[in-house]
Amino acid sequence: MIALPQDLPLVCWQGKREVPLSAGWLAETIDRSARRAGYAAWPGTPDVLGVLLGYLRREFHGTLISAGELQQLIRASLRHSGYADVARQLTLIAPRAVIYLPELAGQAGFELLFFHRLNTCLEEIAWLAVGGVKLEGLRQAVKMLRHAGHWGGDCADLSAEIVAFCRRKLAGCHHDDIDLVII
Repeated sequence: MIALPQDLPLVCWQGKREVPLSAGWLAETIDRSARRAGYAAWPGTPDVLGVLLGYLRREFHGTLISAGELQQLIRASLRHSGYADVARQLTLIAPRAVIYLPELAGQAGFELLFFHRLNTCLEEIAWLAVGGVKLEGLRQAVKMLRHAGHWGGDCADLSAEIVAFCRRKLAGCHHDDIDLVII
């Protein structure tokens, strides 16, 4: 048996990559479509999202869905829920790329190699159509690189340096609107 993230199928993105589908990605797509349809604050996302997630978890029998199929599924759900105006504005937004920093820190062992590997990851992401970059585990990665048992001033400095490095790198990419989320 294959264990899929959040019990949802993978999405074949741009015919090249298989990316995990998440409730957040679906909600962001629906919310953006509602704003395009003229709703400043639209309360329908949780209801439509619940229907979609229920179908994908219980009734969808595949482990992979194309981006086009997913978009059609969201449109159909919106139409059947009475939101045809939102369905007409629907465009599946690009997924966020996730970099798990503790894994990079563990592989690198020291800061210089860590930054080299982080740079490589960010360069790969720059050529993909992504809606943003999420850096996970920053605090844990910094403590690993500093061989620190507790957070101190030198940890805060390295953390700020990693964030600044990522922002500079992403600002230099050909994508102007890549969001950076750090958790």
